[in-house]
Amino acid sequence: MTKKKNTSTKSVPEKSILNKIAGEVGHLAGSIAVGKDHLVEMAGEVIHSVKEKIHDITTKKAAPKKPLSKRAKPIAKRIAKAALKNKVPVKKTIKKVAKKK
Repeated sequence: MTKKKNTSTKSVPEKSILNKIAGEVGHLAGSIAVGKDHLVEMAGEVIHSVKEKIHDITTKKAAPKKPLSKRAKPIAKRIAKAALKNKVPVKKTIKKVAKKK
């Protein structure tokens, strides 16, 4: 008679469905957290960029210009000298030069 071999085979227990689902949910939760962090970072960069643009625009418009009197003084002196030579009224000559610029 032949003897039957009694070999106990230890089979690797398969993961239960709940364990598989839990693993997938954990993986998805990690992906969502990374995606959320990425979106928050991008939104912060966009807000920073918009603030910089607004600051640039407002500073360009608010830049003070030199007063006309400081720029016009040398011109006015020359006009006054020319007017004295030609005996032309100074105010009319200054108005003409100011309109040209």
